[in-house]
Amino acid sequence: MPSTISLDALTRRTLLKGAAGLVIGAGASGLIGARALGATSDAAHTEAFNAFVTITADDRVIITSPGAEMGQGVVNSLPKIIAEELCADWDRVEVRLSGADARFNNPANKQRSANSDAVVSYYAMLRRIGAATRAVLVEAAARHWNVEPASVTAKNGRLHRASGESLPFGAMAAAAAQLPVPQDPPLKSSAEHELLGRDFPRKDLPAKVDGSAVFGMDVSLPGMLYASIRHSPCTGLALEGYADEAALGAPGVHRVVALDNAVAVIAESYWQAEQAANLLELTSAQGGRLDTAQVRTMLREGLEDEAGFLPFPVTDTAGTRTPGAERARIDEIVAGAAVTFEADYEVPYLAHATMETLCSTALWADGRCEIWAPTQAGNTVAPKVAEATGIAPERITVHRTFLGGGFGRKFEPDFVIQSVQLAMTMRGRPVMLVWPREEDTRHDCYRPAFMARTRAGIDADGRIRAMRARISGQSLTTMKDYRVAGRADASVASDLVPSCYAIDERRIEHHEITTPLTTGYWRSVSASHNLFFTESAIDEIAAKLGRDPLDYRLQLAAHDPRAVAVLEAVRAKSDWDTPPGPGRGRGVALGCGWGARAAWVIEASIAQQVGNEDGPAPRLQLDAITCVFDCGTAIEPDTVKAQIEGGIVYGLSAALFGEITLSGGQIEQASYADYPVVLMEHCPPIAVHLLDSGAAMAGVGEAGVPGVAPALASAIAQASGRRLRRLPLVNLAMELRA
Repeated sequence: MPSTISLDALTRRTLLKGAAGLVIGAGASGLIGARALGATSDAAHTEAFNAFVTITADDRVIITSPGAEMGQGVVNSLPKIIAEELCADWDRVEVRLSGADARFNNPANKQRSANSDAVVSYYAMLRRIGAATRAVLVEAAARHWNVEPASVTAKNGRLHRASGESLPFGAMAAAAAQLPVPQDPPLKSSAEHELLGRDFPRKDLPAKVDGSAVFGMDVSLPGMLYASIRHSPCTGLALEGYADEAALGAPGVHRVVALDNAVAVIAESYWQAEQAANLLELTSAQGGRLDTAQVRTMLREGLEDEAGFLPFPVTDTAGTRTPGAERARIDEIVAGAAVTFEADYEVPYLAHATMETLCSTALWADGRCEIWAPTQAGNTVAPKVAEATGIAPERITVHRTFLGGGFGRKFEPDFVIQSVQLAMTMRGRPVMLVWPREEDTRHDCYRPAFMARTRAGIDADGRIRAMRARISGQSLTTMKDYRVAGRADASVASDLVPSCYAIDERRIEHHEITTPLTTGYWRSVSASHNLFFTESAIDEIAAKLGRDPLDYRLQLAAHDPRAVAVLEAVRAKSDWDTPPGPGRGRGVALGCGWGARAAWVIEASIAQQVGNEDGPAPRLQLDAITCVFDCGTAIEPDTVKAQIEGGIVYGLSAALFGEITLSGGQIEQASYADYPVVLMEHCPPIAVHLLDSGAAMAGVGEAGVPGVAPALASAIAQASGRRLRRLPLVNLAMELRA
């Protein structure tokens, strides 16, 4: 079986030679690697429609994955849902990556890999597609044998009759294609599952091992040109002018193109484009040039502005959303409580730092636009490109490659639009735009910086009578179209008072500030900051009460059997009840986002580092991370574990080092050298344990991230006696920040 994706296959919708076969569903784009280019060259004809499932006369089962593959494993998980109901032989299934097309939309009319909902949103739909395909194959075989359909079974890619005779799916494909597709086919019970819940080698592994997998930067088309880009140096200030004489005279350069607040150089090779772009001289308009100190002042002023807050609905332990208690009511309860608590917390701007920087390839020829891009978005790409360029959406074709990391940044369309605008200046020749690392870091759509204040009143027995949480910071501008007037932004304020704990009265408030920085989705979105705020507060309340922090969470979450189960399991798996010893600490956090339940325990040590010019500095060492995770049924347990492990590492990078700062209007960080990510030397052993509660399937991709920072801060507090309420926690030498 070919194991690689072909750009040729990506541009042609074909069936194999002689494949008068069966097509069910809505569309196909390309096989999983570049070497398949030759493998599909014997296609006999092009169908006028596409498919999720194609079964060819030579017994090939080809399943299209509608999700963007960025390492999270949907290239296996989504096709397996179809294959399970189809009763296909998984070893013989070939997987294609879909193009970006509305025909691949999930039932919510979206085609995207974001918000941890790819598997959850497609699950029921893909089951029906697989079951419907099986049903028409069974019906065709029954007619062939002149028996009742009930006497025919499907298993491992073959159709069986009671006599022992069997046929491969391919033998019945042509006949099945003539039959009406049932709209409500019978589905398997979970007890009948042979693929779901079991681990199999990923279909993209061979291509990723041998290098044939096509990521955004691997696209190669005849006559291709390359572009590098430079944006206005000062964040939020328009590009006032640029000098391009030196760049135009550089070897291989075709042209310099002015874009919206940026300038790009197009050349014969990327190296030539990048070197010429370094010769550009860009000038930002005059105006206020922001720095980090000013942003922090704005956040603090917002936090103190009693009149400028918007309320946000709260969710109680039953999942009911209400407007929340009035501020005066909360303050009255807190004032009369046996124990009161108030603390402020802070998090910085964060970049996405994907391994593969932003890139996109576009071709403008014969009045049509073709795009190859590593995009998390799907059917929204063409409309966004059309809006920016004036090209009719129906004249735009979008092919999705593998993504070298997404984390929310590649949900935005800006880099794709730029590649199309550049291609329109070079008609007939494809142009690949690549953002260099420095541009990727300095012109990101950042996770906003926030300050938050949590105020609570607690009974002597630990019952939280009231909690008010307010947050000051930017909105995610991409969410503004979906906001409700007079209500705080959900992407900022959601679950700022935790819904997984029993709290009598709740109130959430958001004060929105405005800065020139562009903001956007960042892996785990509001939970990336709000879980740090809420879980740190719960830990501090436990300390005030003299309670064990894990026991206290068990009390507050006693109404939720799944939360209790992950907490009890992480207690056992992390050896929580054994004292950690001097200079060591363990911290715990509980998360209930995306329909899942997660509990983290992080163990850390603090050592005095000698030789610092200011005297000994506490130096952090991470010793162990344990996470127990319940997402209901796991399609592929090992893939779920890998996602949680990856989320933990991503969360560690943010908790330890992540910080975007400004000086004179410019972002100070440029690359991994000054915006580092966690390396092997920083990373402790990570143990992830899965629980299957039998609950409805839940999201996975973001759920591993948000509990890391609060659990680590709590471990540091126990080990050092210092409660750190501001992220990041350490400097590049792993020394605790003041």
